[in-house]
Amino acid sequence: MLINTRHNENDVRCRLRFLLGQYKQDAARIVDALRQRVAALEDAGASEAKCKDAAEDASRAHACGTHNASILEALFRAAEFSQPIDHNSGHGGALYDSGTQILRCLARDWSPCCASARNRVLEPVLHRLRAGLTYNEGQSKVPTLWVPGCGMGRLALEAAARFQCNVVANDESTAIVAALGGFLKQQSVNFYPAFDAVAPGCRFQNFEAEVTADDDTNHRVSLLQAAQQVRIEHGDFISQSGSATSFEAVATLFVLDTVASMPAAIKAVACALCPGGMWVNCGPLKKHREHRLFTFEDIASFAEAYGLLVEENACIEDCEYISREVSLSVRELYDVQLFVARKPME
Repeated sequence: MLINTRHNENDVRCRLRFLLGQYKQDAARIVDALRQRVAALEDAGASEAKCKDAAEDASRAHACGTHNASILEALFRAAEFSQPIDHNSGHGGALYDSGTQILRCLARDWSPCCASARNRVLEPVLHRLRAGLTYNEGQSKVPTLWVPGCGMGRLALEAAARFQCNVVANDESTAIVAALGGFLKQQSVNFYPAFDAVAPGCRFQNFEAEVTADDDTNHRVSLLQAAQQVRIEHGDFISQSGSATSFEAVATLFVLDTVASMPAAIKAVACALCPGGMWVNCGPLKKHREHRLFTFEDIASFAEAYGLLVEENACIEDCEYISREVSLSVRELYDVQLFVARKPME
């Protein structure tokens, strides 16, 4: 699957090599910290058995970090980028570009252990998209869904599999789109997303991520077949909103708290919708990059200001972003907004 990018491929590949090297350095620091732990225990006169266990932890951490780096390298190498006709300068990196973030996203979107946390927010979004995206024989046009901030692609592939719609999956992160493209080619990987955790029993747990459904009851085609209907785009979706393409639906899942400007992001969504098109948003406002303190009600206000009609504005409480097993022993709980708005028919 080709990844459509407006950046020069050599610059993108250079960015990926840098991120891989950065991950290896981070992993080496974790191993060094564990070896310092061994030295501290020995200096304190801890028992030989305790020191031996600590040394084995350091050795296993080294093996896990090395394995993770090899997985990232394989995913990056497998990714294929299109050659842009007119490209932007730079490598298209994003604030959240990192090997660790890839592994977290991979676990959240595709590991069975994260199914409960994943489906608590994914299923309500898909349920609301169904009315606007289901394609039936005899329709003149196949509906198209836009998924800005697509991450590792679970929402995009689930929508394509269930509704047989076309999907444009966009992400600003060079690392994420490369890993997604590589993952769809390899179809499954094993990795250690929490090898630097301090929680007992979690650090060296191996997880499998595979392009397969938790439950394919509602699928018209398999997720792998559905991937043929998904186009991956690399770039800032706000800056790409001026294109002539319009969409029957836009879905943003845990995205709005990562944008540099929330008003600009909502305006981009509103402009991208065709008349009658719907926007479904689900996520928190954690304020990663936006320095202004917006609320869920402000999302509704901006949507109305940009010409959308609000149909639903609810809250789902205490949602986990990712399961404890892969969260570095820290639970991430959010109150998330479930929001639906529609562009009026002209």
